[in-house]
Amino acid sequence: MKETHLNAGEWGELYAFLRLTADGRVQVSDEKEKEIDGAYLDITGVSRHESRDRVVTYEANETPSGAKSIIVRVNGTKTNDVPAEEFIKNANEIFKLVKEGRNSPSTHEEEIIGFLTEVQVEHRKAKSQDKSDIFLDISDTRGGLVRKEIGYSIKSKWSKKSTLFNTGSGSGTRYALRGDMDEKTIKRINSITDSRGNADVIGRVKAIFDSGCKLSFVGYVTPPRAGCQAFVENCELINPLLPKVWQEVVYAHFSKELFSGATTSMKNICEWLIKTNPCNITRPEVKYPYMLKAFLYASYCGLTASTLWDGKSDVNGGLITVDADGNLLAFNALDGEAFKSYLFEHCSIDYPSTAPNHGDYGHIYRDGNQLMMNFNFQIRFSSY
Repeated sequence: MKETHLNAGEWGELYAFLRLTADGRVQVSDEKEKEIDGAYLDITGVSRHESRDRVVTYEANETPSGAKSIIVRVNGTKTNDVPAEEFIKNANEIFKLVKEGRNSPSTHEEEIIGFLTEVQVEHRKAKSQDKSDIFLDISDTRGGLVRKEIGYSIKSKWSKKSTLFNTGSGSGTRYALRGDMDEKTIKRINSITDSRGNADVIGRVKAIFDSGCKLSFVGYVTPPRAGCQAFVENCELINPLLPKVWQEVVYAHFSKELFSGATTSMKNICEWLIKTNPCNITRPEVKYPYMLKAFLYASYCGLTASTLWDGKSDVNGGLITVDADGNLLAFNALDGEAFKSYLFEHCSIDYPSTAPNHGDYGHIYRDGNQLMMNFNFQIRFSSY
């Protein structure tokens, strides 16, 4: 294995790989993260796509003595046959390592890396053309359906909450400052930071209002590479009102201090949308939840902020989660309504770094003779 000094999320993916390979079964869960009695995915094979040209497969085998071993193949060629108990042992060592909070190399870490190298893991994170971290050959106990090379993404509660929808320049909303403001005031407002030294965007917006200026929505950012408002185009595939929905939600946060801390969940946002109905639509109690769920699912399937999306999905599996105790649960993305409900229950809005190479928002700037300010957002898994 080429990389060391792994973070908790990377350890979580490797832990799940070892457990899935050795256990040969994973419990299926509903949208509330509750186990469905008697529902499992029986795993007959595991694949890691480490690069475009290198696929490593793992297949369970019963030895003459009745013990279980794992046959490892690289691009179809058998390389070794390893006792399944070694996979379990090293998964347990990973769990112990993360729980102890070790961030520097240790004897245990070196031994785990050595084992991973032995079983042909060269990269801490498998490479994939979609959102899948691992591919499984499975038989679903609920219907007996056998499926090959089904892609699953892996999320764990061991690290910083994972993003579902990553911020990009295209999801940035642009506002024009209406009113007079001198350079000294601009500099003062742009220097407002919070107690940790980060840009205090809410504080800056308040200072803009206190100075007698207003903010007027102009539109979304046009990413240079896309050459169009890709985020708007992508949202409109789902519903023409979605761009306005996100514009209203993000503006409400920065101008009214809504949707922060414990109130960031999609359910809270949806309740606010239903109550205020910024799009002035009929049946808001039906349409806003539908739009938000559809957006979350589309984000899982490939919708991004800065690249035009055709609405097609490469997703053929779902999500495998690792909880704080190391338990694995599987969610089937093809069960569309249930998976949308899962995302709705377990995702929240968040606000990324304001740095130029990340969110690039929250500061006053000039566009010709016009003073401007941008806002941006991202969506994370609440639990993972």
